[in-house]
Amino acid sequence: MSFSFKFIQLPLLVLLMVSSMPLKAQLSYGGEPYNWSDKRMDHSIPTIPMEPIDLEQVAAEDAVNDFTPGIPFRFGIQHSVNYSIHQYGRWIDDAVSGYSLWQLAIECPEAKSINLTFSEYVIPKGAKLFIWSADRQEYLGSFDHRNMDASGIFATGLLHTDKVVIELLVPTSQKHQIKLTIGEVVHGYRRVLRNERAEALDNEDRGPFGSSGNCHNNVICPVGSDWQLEKRSVVLIVMSNALCSGALVNNTANDGRPYILTANHCVPFSNNVSNWIFYFNHDAPTCNGSTGPINQSISGATFRAKRAGSDFALVEMSSAPPAAWNAHYAGWDRSDNENITNTVGIHHPSGDVKKISFDYDPPVKYFLDGTQVWVIDAWDDGVTETGSSGSPLFNQHHRIVGQLFAGTSACIGTNENNGYDIYGRFGISWNTGVNTNARLKEWLDPLNTGTMTLDGYPTAYTANQLDVAAMSISGVNPMVCGNSITPVFTLRNNGTNTLTSCTITYHLNDQPQQTMQWTGSLAYNQTAQVTLPTLTYNTSVNTLTVSVSNPNNGQDQNTSNNSVSLNFNADLSANSYPIRLTLTFDDYPDETSWNLRNANNQIIYTSGGTYSEAYAGTTIEVEFCLPEGCYTFNIIDSQNDGICCQYGQGSYVLKGPNGVVIASGGNFGSSQSVPFCVDQTLSVEENNAQDLNIYPNPAQDVLTIQHSTRIKSIVIRDITGKVVSYTKPFDFSTQISVAQMSSGIYLCHIETEGGSFIQKLAVRH
Repeated sequence: MSFSFKFIQLPLLVLLMVSSMPLKAQLSYGGEPYNWSDKRMDHSIPTIPMEPIDLEQVAAEDAVNDFTPGIPFRFGIQHSVNYSIHQYGRWIDDAVSGYSLWQLAIECPEAKSINLTFSEYVIPKGAKLFIWSADRQEYLGSFDHRNMDASGIFATGLLHTDKVVIELLVPTSQKHQIKLTIGEVVHGYRRVLRNERAEALDNEDRGPFGSSGNCHNNVICPVGSDWQLEKRSVVLIVMSNALCSGALVNNTANDGRPYILTANHCVPFSNNVSNWIFYFNHDAPTCNGSTGPINQSISGATFRAKRAGSDFALVEMSSAPPAAWNAHYAGWDRSDNENITNTVGIHHPSGDVKKISFDYDPPVKYFLDGTQVWVIDAWDDGVTETGSSGSPLFNQHHRIVGQLFAGTSACIGTNENNGYDIYGRFGISWNTGVNTNARLKEWLDPLNTGTMTLDGYPTAYTANQLDVAAMSISGVNPMVCGNSITPVFTLRNNGTNTLTSCTITYHLNDQPQQTMQWTGSLAYNQTAQVTLPTLTYNTSVNTLTVSVSNPNNGQDQNTSNNSVSLNFNADLSANSYPIRLTLTFDDYPDETSWNLRNANNQIIYTSGGTYSEAYAGTTIEVEFCLPEGCYTFNIIDSQNDGICCQYGQGSYVLKGPNGVVIASGGNFGSSQSVPFCVDQTLSVEENNAQDLNIYPNPAQDVLTIQHSTRIKSIVIRDITGKVVSYTKPFDFSTQISVAQMSSGIYLCHIETEGGSFIQKLAVRH
């Protein structure tokens, strides 16, 4: 077989001339694989199939590991191999061009991604290496002699495919100089590195299967506007088949030496980090975006120091990031003082695009099982997940004070679970180790300056004096019943000057803008909540936008965070009531579905079928509006074993207005049906019943009701609205038997000579 390289020979020569910068690592040097414009796969390329992996066993392991502190986020299974270029694949020599082409395909059945580690990587100048997907849609490279490292190891990034082709183009006269051996193939079984191609391949891949939960903040969102400098220091670390986060850190020489701070538990026992890959700027371009670039990565590093006593690790990348990447070397504070007023975490949960979390309270020092840590009791905005391990914790001065060790924080639907997180303390990591391989001091203070705090490089963070930020809009459900809302707006002072006033501008849909003045006293990073006037509308799909300006009657020095919007739907029907379904899935959400039927047995709301496996163990909330009437909620399990408790702790709760529980459960067979009625019984809150005594509450056998005036009537309804007891005592005190009532929550409607009252009653047997 012969072919001509003439049409690519000139570009290769030009590339060699213009790409002479002395850089190693995952940095690639342009060009494209042979005959790339032809999208047909050449099936004559020799293919090595990998053994399939047991996905059920892997899922069972991840169900434990994903929630076990100190274990990196695993996304793939490693295959140890020994595929030498001289023993596998095929060679095609072309005498006309003087080049030879080597190709080998590797296939991993049903893989979400494939990445490789070369245990030998020695190629001569003039050779070009590519790795491309068998559908010829995605490739990595070219890589060449500048990617060689003293370790002899070279790791590649991920390709979103189940079959890759490794291709080397080399001058025929230099074939004998090549040492190229594939030592490891990673079969990715859950999606990481969300880019547009990954999104297109698997649009439902969410939650613990490669993207983070739904309560995170993209770092580009207005809430993160004050952290756009520091975000450029945070990296996603791919460690063969697992993930952690880390941060590029500055040293006192301010020389751009590429040290990465991460967690001790991310480093293997052997301290071999030569196959690590560091992804920079994997950020979503918009606040609601879910994908980001994956073309800025560096392969390989050298271990420098680690210690379990504060769960830190420091490695040095094989190359500094190019200037075009605009990387930031973060500053740090080693004082270990308890004068931290608030903290921020920036991280890559589950390999997702960069997220940011805020705690507006001071962290607490703690000694946990031999590790000295900061404890974040609960995040105020955002959380972390597996994959966030090793990510930096910043203090109010935008300096690193720790790195993530472990924790329980997570998303529950779109809400935070109020769990804690723990970070190894930077000050403890500084000089408590017994030698240079167990402390930071010698690496980050090579000039032996003794400095306690260091700013970032090449640019230090400088806070604005006047900077008011629009944070969020609350008090409005995704589904609103009726034609009015009373929203609550949160603003924050991001400026160093105390904020005493600002202008709030708001408008709903296309209605005219309205303004109001806020006055108060907010110190740096403090927030205030402002209840806006009640707003009305006549459309079912609505957008509310709120902006802030004129801090202290001056010019805002950062206008990128001045506006926030909220979308919501509305049911404009008269006398409709909000109903919320909270559904927690067991390990098999692909068996679960539900529907809601009206009195005519017509389905008016439905899940639309079962849920994907990505929902396993997660919680969702569904809101809808119901007019007065009677309904039946049905939940179905296709395998006849309910959603609790043999295969996970699944459950459902159906609530009416003010949190009144209508139905709940989870332990059933093939299905469960709950009839209920909706009327004003479910829409009213308890009265402030002065001089009314109801006891005991909870009641078991007999309930006593007393009032200062005569009691005319007592009506007790269950959660379906059904009357279960009706008495007319016309006395100051009466007793009612509840022994025949089922355990649960009831509403007591009490009519007295002094007024009407509604009280909740709990019955427990």
